[in-house]
Amino acid sequence: MFSSILTIARYSLLEAVRGKIIWIVTALLILSVLLAMFISQTALTETRESQAVLMAGFLRLTSVLVMIFFVVSSMARDFQDKSIELLFAISIPRYQVFLGKFAGYSLLALTIGMLYATILFFYAEAAAVLIWSLSLYCELCIVALLSLIFILSLENVALSLMASIGIYSLMRFMPAIQSMGEGPLQEGVFNQLINGLLDLIGFFLPRLDHFAQSGWLQSASASGVDVLSFMIEFMLFVILFAAVGIIDLKRKAI
Repeated sequence: MFSSILTIARYSLLEAVRGKIIWIVTALLILSVLLAMFISQTALTETRESQAVLMAGFLRLTSVLVMIFFVVSSMARDFQDKSIELLFAISIPRYQVFLGKFAGYSLLALTIGMLYATILFFYAEAAAVLIWSLSLYCELCIVALLSLIFILSLENVALSLMASIGIYSLMRFMPAIQSMGEGPLQEGVFNQLINGLLDLIGFFLPRLDHFAQSGWLQSASASGVDVLSFMIEFMLFVILFAAVGIIDLKRKAI
C-alpha cells in the first residue's frame, strides 16, 4: 500500500519540478523581496519587521494561488492523457491514488514553506519564521486537498478553479462576514437565519485566519496555543476532507 502511495507522490512532485513550479515560486520570492524593499522605504521605524510582514502577506497569497492552479491543471492533464484510468486499470485502489496525489502535493507545500523560510530568517526571529512556515505548510495542504476534491468531482478546470478560490476566500474571510451580520441593526428573522447559516458553514470549514499570520513575524507574538490551535484544525479537517474525497472518488465512474 505505502509503496504505491509513495510512488504516486514522487511522480506528482516530479511533475511540479518539470513544470517549473519551483522556478515560479522562486521568482515570486525574489519579487516579494524587491517589493518589500521598495514599500518599506516609507516606513519610519521597524523597517526590517515591516519587510517581513509585507513579504509574508505577498508570499502567502501567491503560494495559495500557485498551489490551486497547479493541482487543478495537473489533475486535468491526468484526465486528458488517461493516466488516471491507467492507474485504476492496474488495480491500484482509488484511495491509494487519492492519498498518493495528496502526498505529492503536500511535499510541494513543504518545499515551498522551506524555501520561504530560508529568506524570512534574514528578516524576522527564527522561532517566528518556523511557526509561520509550518502554518503556511498546513494551509497549503488544506488548499491542495480541496482543489484535488473539486477537480476530481467537477472534472472542469474553470469550475474547479472558481470553486477552489471561492472556498478559500470563504475560509479566510468567514469571521469578517459573520461579524457583518452582528449588531442591533441586523435584527430580524431573516438576518438571524442568514447568521445561523453562516455559523453552520463556518463550523464545517477551517478558520484559515488562524494560519500564517503576518503579525507573528513582526512582534514574535505566536505562542504554543496558536500552534496547537492551527495544528488541531489542520489534522481534523485534513482527515474530514480526505474522507470526503475518497468516498466521492470511489463512487465516481471513471
